[in-house]
Amino acid sequence: MEMDPREDVVAGWRWRLRDRLSRLQLTEPLRRRGASIVADDFAAMIAGLESDPARNLGQTRRSLAGEASLVAGGRAGREQAAQQNAVLCGWNELDEGYRRAGCHGGLYTVPAAMAECEAEDRSLADLLTAVIAGYEVAATVARHLAPEQARAVHPHSQLAPIGAAATIAWLRTSDSDAVLSAAEIAAATSPRGSYRLAREGVLARNLWAGAGASLGFLAADAAGVGIRADARELHDMTVDLEEDDPGWAVEDGYHKEFAACQYAHSAIEAAKLLAETFDTSRARKVAVEAHPLAMTLRESAPTTDLGGKFSVPHLVAAVLVTGRTGADVFGERFLHDSAVVRLRENVEMKPFLPLPPYPLDRPARVAVTLDDGSTHSAECLSARGGPDNPLSESQLFDKIEAITQHRAPLFAPTARQLIAGTIPVETPWRQLMNQMMSPCRHSEVGR
Repeated sequence: MEMDPREDVVAGWRWRLRDRLSRLQLTEPLRRRGASIVADDFAAMIAGLESDPARNLGQTRRSLAGEASLVAGGRAGREQAAQQNAVLCGWNELDEGYRRAGCHGGLYTVPAAMAECEAEDRSLADLLTAVIAGYEVAATVARHLAPEQARAVHPHSQLAPIGAAATIAWLRTSDSDAVLSAAEIAAATSPRGSYRLAREGVLARNLWAGAGASLGFLAADAAGVGIRADARELHDMTVDLEEDDPGWAVEDGYHKEFAACQYAHSAIEAAKLLAETFDTSRARKVAVEAHPLAMTLRESAPTTDLGGKFSVPHLVAAVLVTGRTGADVFGERFLHDSAVVRLRENVEMKPFLPLPPYPLDRPARVAVTLDDGSTHSAECLSARGGPDNPLSESQLFDKIEAITQHRAPLFAPTARQLIAGTIPVETPWRQLMNQMMSPCRHSEVGR
């Protein structure tokens, strides 16, 4: 039997990732990035409770007993808790993401790490290190996905199981080979959900992260008892595995300022600049020049709030009409607003040319024609929140506070301590999580 000529490439790629994981140490920069990701995505879970379907789903199988907490209230087994919390995390498009490829590394790792660490009474340091490890595996695969697969298959469906499996396996073994074995099983079992569901606003799309968390536990359990897949399961999803990025993936993450698909954020920023300069009720026509990823978000008549979050015409029109960019602007409230509907029907999209290189490869230019025939335009080359144009810590804290304070008033101040590093990393995650979710204030954690 002839050897597959790809096997040397597969072995080399697996060896490089294994070597990187074997050198993982929770340095201060990595601790801070990991803490920012955990705080942001945990806050996104709380924000998901604002959606009736997400909140109701989170309460379907809760009880007073169980080894892990449901953000929606109650307790459940660790796999069930990770599943339900992952659905909440991604529901309102406020979770963080990975800027170099289509990958929400925190969404795929944080819910699983939270549940496993709570169930096993592990420390904050254990949680952060596992999130960084799982994020690294998911992002490495994402960077090298075959272009046709990356365009057609939504990353949550195929990468969430991989990230969750790697995270859980790291917590159980701290062994890079075991982590990759679990990731390979996850790759062999992960679905290939169509990106069409997101663009068309099909709410079942929001379940992929939860399904991925469940598959991640299954893959980690299977790897733990000796079941194996094949390194080619990951190779067959990807191209150019000889090349790899030298930095830790979490360092290239972004935090969302707006509750919408990140591909549209530069257009939202440009529209907000215009809304601040003239009376947008006079707008009659809008032209949006956008990067290739945003050009796929062209639906002008979304029927669900998810569809609205993946519609550049709707998002731009909503900002121009309201002059605001709060989460409610991108929710169901303005989906059928007559002024928004009228304007989004008059949005024309065309490519932004020439397209600048990374990190300016997701730009937008918005031009508005008013009732007197005059045209006003604004441009955003790189949306706030990415590694090249990060949110300041005060901006990140403002976001976290805005989406958590009415349900968990202690969350934001505890998140501030978490990111600043004033909470000892030896603190049990279970203790910290309970405080962050507490509806009433009490003493600082670890003090």
